[in-house]
Amino acid sequence: MNYLYPYLKKMRLHVPGRISEEDAQRQEQTAREILKRLSQRPGVILADEVGMGKTFVALAVAVSVALANRGRRPVVVMVPPSLRAKWPRDFELFRQKCLSPEVAENIRYASAERAVEFLKLLDDPPNRRKQIVFVTHGA
Repeated sequence: MNYLYPYLKKMRLHVPGRISEEDAQRQEQTAREILKRLSQRPGVILADEVGMGKTFVALAVAVSVALANRGRRPVVVMVPPSLRAKWPRDFELFRQKCLSPEVAENIRYASAERAVEFLKLLDDPPNRRKQIVFVTHGA
């Protein structure tokens, strides 16, 4: 790959009462590093201890990539079946708390639990296409 995905500047992972300034800085640095690595690799594995913020780091990366490619291709987030409801809920919180209002209102997402639902989302015309698609693993 030869794409360089910039970290979305209109995004802030610090959420008072939920994500400390220190944790937010670490998460933002991790997201930037992942975006940098994606320019030279087809993917990366994000793994650390429970409660370290992997979900918001992954969402920051997904939003940055989705907006950089201007909605041409959706970013697909594979979700284990046990977390299929959690990720869209977390994304809604992420949209409200971490994105600027103009970005939050313009980012579209959907979930698919079955292959047919997923393929229909990929086939949507550009004006209805979702930028982020959560797909239950196994769909």
